[in-house]
Amino acid sequence: MRNLKAIEQHTVGFIFHYRLYKYLLMEFVPYFIGGILVVLVFMGGNAVLFNMMEHIISKQVPPEVYLKVLLLQMPTFLVMGLPMAVMFGVLLSFGRLSQDNELDAMRTSRVVAWRMLLFMALVVGVPVYLLDAHLIQKTVPASAAKSLDLWKRYLVSDVAGRPASNVFFQGKEGTYFFIGRFHPGSGVLENVIVYSTGDGTEPYPRMMVAPRGQWRDSFAYLNDGRIYDVKEDGLLRFDSTFSSLKIDVEREIQEYFGSPGDPMRSGVVDPNDPGKIARARWQQSRSLETDMIFNLSMDKSVDRLKQDIKMYKASGVDTRALETNMHFKQTIPFSCIVVILLATPISIGGARARSGIMKSILLILVFLSGYYISTIITVALGHSGVLAPQAAAWAQNAAFSAMGLLLAVFYMRK
Repeated sequence: MRNLKAIEQHTVGFIFHYRLYKYLLMEFVPYFIGGILVVLVFMGGNAVLFNMMEHIISKQVPPEVYLKVLLLQMPTFLVMGLPMAVMFGVLLSFGRLSQDNELDAMRTSRVVAWRMLLFMALVVGVPVYLLDAHLIQKTVPASAAKSLDLWKRYLVSDVAGRPASNVFFQGKEGTYFFIGRFHPGSGVLENVIVYSTGDGTEPYPRMMVAPRGQWRDSFAYLNDGRIYDVKEDGLLRFDSTFSSLKIDVEREIQEYFGSPGDPMRSGVVDPNDPGKIARARWQQSRSLETDMIFNLSMDKSVDRLKQDIKMYKASGVDTRALETNMHFKQTIPFSCIVVILLATPISIGGARARSGIMKSILLILVFLSGYYISTIITVALGHSGVLAPQAAAWAQNAAFSAMGLLLAVFYMRK
């Protein structure tokens, strides 16, 4: 009989706690979803609008281009905003439970506060962590790369009103192009000079001059031009006109002008010199990191970053900043659990006194502000080499996780 009574008590207790935690989860989810929407609207509007305001006003960016870039950047904003959404969910759900005295009822029903913290960390924190990790490794690199590619392609199009002037690049088999004015959107060429060294036996290159032309696919079509051959003494040996001349450029427009943006395909960097390729790619990635939208190498997966770091190191490039970014990308999802460790004990502790609820909200905001500020500082220290990349990426997570556990001991000791 005692065993049956004990089993019955355990069964009733299990059902009670199951329903209680289910109720707690149902309270959290709506606020969490609302927090996601708020974060997406705020981060999306703030980051994209401020970074593109110059182009929207002065270059009349079409709305469809802006919207495409915004939509492609949403996974990045979601990854960065999930910890904040978790904070909204914890803060507002426990605040609502406290307002209706439901937390007091839970404590009188012997629901230990530690169990609520453990429930939030395991049932909420771990799934959100896994979602964030999946997004940052699989979804974000692809969407951020497409967004970057779209924006770069737009900046060299006719719509931006920025045709290129005095363009010089190397083409196929000793052919060099000088273009006085080039319109990437339409492929129109103006004031074209082509130098061809041929097999290298002639003292001077053959020169082809045309006032206009067209770049289509991987060919340049020159119109109404002249061809000059020069003898060893510098005098003309051959002079002829042509109405149309087709020259194999070997690559399409996008491979020279911004899509997908690999310097080794620009014709300026020697494809046979891996050191120059690495340094050119590094300079390109560093310049892109000055843009808020494309910072922290979000357009590359961790595996791709490891490959780049290996290549850069082999070429003598300082990779501390890139290594810090790689490790920091891996720590971003863990911040969801850090937020729960901070917000849950403060919310539960503040609920014990009605006067302490507002203080709890302010305290959470202070801790989270400190967390994000310390993240900026440690990442900067990692970039400059003051801290090792791993330490720079994980220091703030370790410190604030310890603070969260200390807060749990302080607020839940009773």
